[in-house]
Amino acid sequence: MSFAETWVKTIPVASRAWPVPSQSLAVVPGEAATPEVLRHQTNREALIALVHRFAAYGLSWAAGDPAKITPETEEVAEAFLRELPSCKALPKISPDGEGGLTLVWEHAGETFIMTIEDSRLHGVIAAATSHAQYIDDLPWKSLQDIPERILNAIPHR
Repeated sequence: MSFAETWVKTIPVASRAWPVPSQSLAVVPGEAATPEVLRHQTNREALIALVHRFAAYGLSWAAGDPAKITPETEEVAEAFLRELPSCKALPKISPDGEGGLTLVWEHAGETFIMTIEDSRLHGVIAAATSHAQYIDDLPWKSLQDIPERILNAIPHR
């Protein structure tokens, strides 16, 4: 399906059974349900819905087939976003064009880029600087804690 066709073909989002943002106190256990905390949780759920959209429809920057993420990348990305502590900033996300998902955090002039490629994490701490550090081919399953090196690279919100 081309990018143009995704605009012509209307499929109601509600029919996809994707998670919808919730204003429930249950989504932020252990935290005061302030408007900021609820807004952060709503943004997290919107990112997860976008991950599902990238798996179903992909994203196209040019003519041709849209870049989709693989089902395993979709599953791991959703689990990663759910596991991400609420004190951490949420990333910008995009398909990488090869079945993976790229996540980008920018804060105080530093950039952390991470790619989820099926069940593998790849990252660059302080990307595009002379002191860049690389995290390569780190296995991660959805029932594990996020590796400390990755958590430390993600800025606080």
